[in-house]
Amino acid sequence: MTSIWSRSLPSGNLHTTLRSHRLLLERLGPAHVGYLLETLKDRNFRHHFPVIQPYNLSRTRLLTRLEKERLNSTDQRDDLVWVIFKTTGNDKRPIGLACLIDYLPETKNAEMMIGIPREADRVMGRALEASLLVMEFAFNLIGLNKLISHVYTDNKSAQANSIKLGFTQEGFLREHYFDPSDNCFLDVYRNGLLADEFRSSKRLSLLSCRLLQRDVTLAPDPIKNR
Repeated sequence: MTSIWSRSLPSGNLHTTLRSHRLLLERLGPAHVGYLLETLKDRNFRHHFPVIQPYNLSRTRLLTRLEKERLNSTDQRDDLVWVIFKTTGNDKRPIGLACLIDYLPETKNAEMMIGIPREADRVMGRALEASLLVMEFAFNLIGLNKLISHVYTDNKSAQANSIKLGFTQEGFLREHYFDPSDNCFLDVYRNGLLADEFRSSKRLSLLSCRLLQRDVTLAPDPIKNR
């Protein structure tokens, strides 16, 4: 499994919970082992969301791994993983995972991934809403300069959604990832979104105001982040 904590992130933001009126994104930890095991049984989801490796760990081994990562959360590591919850009043139900992976302190880059396994949970713009929350975290809380999106070429809808979010296709990477389930290499699109593009996006501004009731494209007040 890839490391699930972050490298050189501001310590006060390491365990930030991301919230909107419909969603809650909690940092992945031992309390989520049941949902993680259930999710990893979905072969199609593992194919399009290969963040947790190896995917066939037993409950005991996965719980041990998550607990070890939690105890070592002050170490400098390079990934952040959240569990996406749908909220209704005081109730919440896990529906997917969100990630910032391969954070590079020297370049302020990270790859964003959003995955919601069940089609019934992808309604009402929930994946979009989760994406906006992660973008807000990336650009406003930890000051990234660029988000990257890698999309398998067989996932046309995900690529179209990346472009709609303001990402620019920057490349086509041949046989870039290996899929152990199918024992084959996969081509991917590489997309990028710069902080300046995020700040100037009228579409993201309107979407965040509608879905989050706040404009996430506005630069944060430096006084509030001291």
